Amino acid sequence: MIFQLVQTVGFVGADQAENRGVTLVIVPTVALGVNHEQEAVKVCGLSPPLAFQGGNDVQNNIIAERIADGTQGLCFASPEAACGRLRDPLRSAAEAGLLRAMVIDEAHLVDQWGTGFRTEFQELSGLRRELLSAAPVGQALRTIMLSATLTDSSLETLRSLFGAESNFESLAAVQLRPEPDYWIAPLTTEASRIAQVLEALHHVPRPAVLYVTEVAAANAWHARLVEAGFRRVRKLHGTTGRAEREEIVGQWRDGSLDIVVGTSAFGLGIDYGHARSVIHACVPETLDRFYQEVGRGGRDGKAALSLIVPTGKDVAIAERINAQQVISIERGFHRWKTMFARKAILGNGRFAVRIDGRPGTDERDIDMFGDANTDWNLRTVALMARAGILRLLGTPYPRIEQEGDWLEIEIIDDHHLELALWQSRVEPVRQVGWLAAKRNLDLMREYLRDDRCPAAILEDLYGANRVGRTCSRCSRCRDDDSCRLSSVAVGEPRGPWTEPLDPLVANLLDNDLRLLVSYDPGDLARNASRRLGDTLQRLAQARLAKLITLGPQPFDMERVLKFAEKSAFFVSDLSSLALSRLPRGPELVMVGDMQTLEPQNSSHAPKILGFSLRRSISKPPMDAD
Repeated sequence: MIFQLVQTVGFVGADQAENRGVTLVIVPTVALGVNHEQEAVKVCGLSPPLAFQGGNDVQNNIIAERIADGTQGLCFASPEAACGRLRDPLRSAAEAGLLRAMVIDEAHLVDQWGTGFRTEFQELSGLRRELLSAAPVGQALRTIMLSATLTDSSLETLRSLFGAESNFESLAAVQLRPEPDYWIAPLTTEASRIAQVLEALHHVPRPAVLYVTEVAAANAWHARLVEAGFRRVRKLHGTTGRAEREEIVGQWRDGSLDIVVGTSAFGLGIDYGHARSVIHACVPETLDRFYQEVGRGGRDGKAALSLIVPTGKDVAIAERINAQQVISIERGFHRWKTMFARKAILGNGRFAVRIDGRPGTDERDIDMFGDANTDWNLRTVALMARAGILRLLGTPYPRIEQEGDWLEIEIIDDHHLELALWQSRVEPVRQVGWLAAKRNLDLMREYLRDDRCPAAILEDLYGANRVGRTCSRCSRCRDDDSCRLSSVAVGEPRGPWTEPLDPLVANLLDNDLRLLVSYDPGDLARNASRRLGDTLQRLAQARLAKLITLGPQPFDMERVLKFAEKSAFFVSDLSSLALSRLPRGPELVMVGDMQTLEPQNSSHAPKILGFSLRRSISKPPMDAD
């Protein structure tokens, strides 16, 4: 909903051209991009293609051309596509002031996946800075990162990569899911697990998802289920082709499948309300991943089943995956010295380093080439960025003519070539990432022991100050309902940002950024509603985008607010100003007939203008109004 609103409505005070502008949405999986495309076509009325997918050159070329000329609207793309094929089209849109926003969906993956096997998630911070620098003054893109499951470690990674020089704020209103009924089987053997899961799938409510960790396991389980007589069953994993992914996601959303066998490649953000059961024939490498996957069930608000059947081998696989491949200090320092020795000097403390260059000539380096080598180089500079040693700035522009894949960087600490700095600055960042991942796995192990309420464990994971606790069902409260934990509601967050007002408008407001306007209903001109609409539209252009009405109004409010159908303008009808839940910022209050104001609402008498509205609607609009 948020990125659909960004594209359809925009931001307060933004000058949006009709049917122009691009909102880039970064998605982690092709399946999620396809799902979002289907929703956006239905809700926003946009014309496909919207999802950039590898292997479909015809549609991808259409998307790239529409991004460059600012007519694409929403675009769903992977980090790899945004940092690669779409980089130049995105820059063209930014230079024209037509790139509205970069939205990173499932933003916790910047930390969880970007630190290890998909470093482009962290390279997005450099792409963002490149696009910001290319935009005209006042028309820079906004950056929004979305996640329902953000740990402290993930939040700090986002802050270090995206918030170093900008107004970075976090708004959280996460309530734990009340729908899952958690069932945990004792640790068992592979043969026993197969029998238990098959038995369960014959009885659990469907549709159901069967989660595994490895592609081979997904293939084996799919064959096993087909052999057992299940017919409406499909499998989806990291090597599933584009066309098949689209077909499976479509069938899942249409309710024409009973079971999907999937790895973590299936499910992130995909919304199908009626899934009833989620079974894990594996042990996820983090409790975070497990909770994300359990969240595929019960999205319609009705009860859902979660069953996990673990084996000892699963735990070993989870430990191996959890041991994130963060480059060692010695190897990272060696790679950085080699990259920086081959740098191109751009001026103003900025350089370009070749991230596909080999790290050296000793026996550990001679076989390092291709994507794996580039990935390790990116991990190195991303780690340095998180340590505050350098800043990622994206691909150099104008492009460097020399062969290779170049990345522009800005040096923050001049001691970056000293091993002592790496030991004092980079090593703590490595340790924080390692400890956070280990803790996440330890909480997964605690969950499997089944001796504490899942809600309490999840509260430990995400932070009691950022989530509202909700007790669903587990073995403890099934045996004794008095063991249920009390729910803790989460408060609604209020955005901390306020845009600067036009000085003429700012002078009308009191110290609380509020203007109270009263009027005589019997002294209104015939065209008062039209004039009021014109006035409000001009105030909205000056970034006064909040209107509160106290009591009935004599105006045709539908006509008055016609201009706000597709603009960011907030309206609330209240009986008292104390009840307002609108975002922070300046507001106009229209006080209806016979309304009583509290003393604190009228304490700044010099700024309360009882005649202002009559002036603005009885004359042609002028700047002084």
